[in-house]
Amino acid sequence: MAGANSAEPGKIIWRFGGKHNDFTYLSDFKFSRQHHARVLSSDGETTKISLFNNGFEVRNSVALEGLSSSGLIITLDEEHMTADLFQQHTHPDHASGWRDSVAPAEGSFQVLASGNTPAHWGSLPDITEFSGSGEVLFHASIANHQGRSYRAFKSEWHALPYWGPKLVAYTRTCHVDAKKGSPFVAHVSWNGATEVASWQLHTSDVSRSGPWTLAGTVAKDGFETTIELSDATTSQSNMPAIFVRAVALDAQGVELGATVAATVVPGSQMIGHCDPMGCDDSVTAELDSAAICFVSSRHATVSSARQYMPSIMIIILVVLLLRFFLRSSYFTALWRVRARAG
Repeated sequence: MAGANSAEPGKIIWRFGGKHNDFTYLSDFKFSRQHHARVLSSDGETTKISLFNNGFEVRNSVALEGLSSSGLIITLDEEHMTADLFQQHTHPDHASGWRDSVAPAEGSFQVLASGNTPAHWGSLPDITEFSGSGEVLFHASIANHQGRSYRAFKSEWHALPYWGPKLVAYTRTCHVDAKKGSPFVAHVSWNGATEVASWQLHTSDVSRSGPWTLAGTVAKDGFETTIELSDATTSQSNMPAIFVRAVALDAQGVELGATVAATVVPGSQMIGHCDPMGCDDSVTAELDSAAICFVSSRHATVSSARQYMPSIMIIILVVLLLRFFLRSSYFTALWRVRARAG
């Protein structure tokens, strides 16, 4: 790494590391094949830098053992030309003694305003975030070490996906009774939406377009929020509402998106895979064919009418045809001829 002179653009005023190093090391550290060197601060006398130290060394065409890549923060005293190690974070696996963790290539080391330091371990490829004191806050591997990524960075992310929220309204039986292990619940999520602060639930017994009755508002709880709709049942039969609508709200209460779902009640072949809060993932695909509660008196009337509707339509059609023929001129004339003959 080299320092530049603003008075004489292009002139090298110092070098740090390598064969032509200008600094005296005050602490026992070294780096090699480094990446992503960045100046964190400088006041003309003292410069603080960060870099990803690959730490990969080869002798006689053989990689040395016992090494580890690391993220370094170094203080350079440009007045006395000294270099001192301020922070060093090594790969968690190496620090625990589990394995050597050296990235022959690639990598990055980022310093956040909070003092946390995300490190991407180059060609390993792992990602770790450290606190300012060196505690591991986050650690992950990319594609089970089958993939590669050059660098990784952490930043603020705000997104409102073009796809809407997902909702499953569920009860294990048609008679809602939480005390007997049959609550009426809604599971709602919106993958990728970062601004959701709460969920508002509405219910309807008419159609997917409402009219809607407010069932409650709850704070978002992680990726998927589970809400028990204890007040969203029919007052007479204690049945679950037929349709549920979930509305995503931001911190100011502004609506971001909404979705509607029909209440799912598992059928006889499915109920063995379900508990009071939902069904196994193995049978999730069968939810679309699960039974809906149409068994109360208000729905039984509709179901019965639908069952006998074809027969009713045939009877009406026969009556209309008889009236037509009886009133036609042909049948009227025939009736008069027979009356005179009589």
